[in-house]
Amino acid sequence: GENQGGRMRIESLELFLSVAEHGSVSRTAKQHFISQQGVSSALKALEKELGTPLFTRGGPKLELTERGRAIASEAQRIVDSHRRMLAIASAPKDATTQNLRTVEILTTPFASAALEELFLDYEATTPGTRLRVTERDLFRIVDDFAEGYPSARRTTQQGRPPLAIICCMPGMDKTISRMNHEFEPLVNSELMAACSTSCALASKDSITRDELCKYPIVFYSEPFLNKVVGKLFNGLEPNIQQNTTNTSMLARAMERDGAVTFSDSFSSYLQRQHGSTAFIPIKDSVYFSIGFLGNVAPDTSEAQFANFLRKYLAIACAPYQERYVSLMGDAFGYNWNRSHP
Repeated sequence: GENQGGRMRIESLELFLSVAEHGSVSRTAKQHFISQQGVSSALKALEKELGTPLFTRGGPKLELTERGRAIASEAQRIVDSHRRMLAIASAPKDATTQNLRTVEILTTPFASAALEELFLDYEATTPGTRLRVTERDLFRIVDDFAEGYPSARRTTQQGRPPLAIICCMPGMDKTISRMNHEFEPLVNSELMAACSTSCALASKDSITRDELCKYPIVFYSEPFLNKVVGKLFNGLEPNIQQNTTNTSMLARAMERDGAVTFSDSFSSYLQRQHGSTAFIPIKDSVYFSIGFLGNVAPDTSEAQFANFLRKYLAIACAPYQERYVSLMGDAFGYNWNRSHP
């Protein structure tokens, strides 16, 4: 009843803001995993409730009316406030400013980028807590885990095992075997293309792997992402121009040369403002999971953060989670399910 109506109003504002950003009902529908009719119905209901048109229609893109721009500004504040509220609700109950606590996180660059918004939310809504994030490549983390985290214990402030957050995809059998059935998937995702909004690709609703090979490709060099991109282009000849850890060079190539890079569906779903970057689904893309590796010691700041992530994803990202659980199913051919305290 009332709760469902409130949730739908927030979702309607999120859809409105997405259409305002993309100028496209179809792009918004793909990003939010609902039908185009669902997006159109939500916009019409919102315009009826507010008593004013929000978009001018008839051109190649939907453009905000003058009043629509003012409403979009307020809608963004409401949506941001709602997400902060959900983060607060998911935060530890005993959050206090009396003692500064550190959460030791060991993660891969790709997982760190995907979860960046949630890292920021946690620090903003949990006074007295700071995240100490150390990035390493996936295979070093798994090797360290298999040996009991000797190197991680030396680098963490408390000397205890960190909270390891990694990415894994089906087919990585050797790596999976070293995890000893101690990988807990948090969220599933798929590889997406990303480019400047000025790039010709930005206007497309989706792209095939063959079509992607026609664009100059640049991406961050890290072992997991390299493996994912290799699987995506298996048997094809992509035009890879840069594979580097220099993010400034990647950004310049995207802006100057119309180059395409990679992101993922989950971070695209989470981001409040896409700015000058467009995200495009890839047909027959590569799927993977982001999750925890190893058991987290109870009653630690790491355990509190792990529980925050589980709760926040269940509350704030339910439509996304439902979509990707049903889409992937038992894609790994492996029993990932574990019980949690």
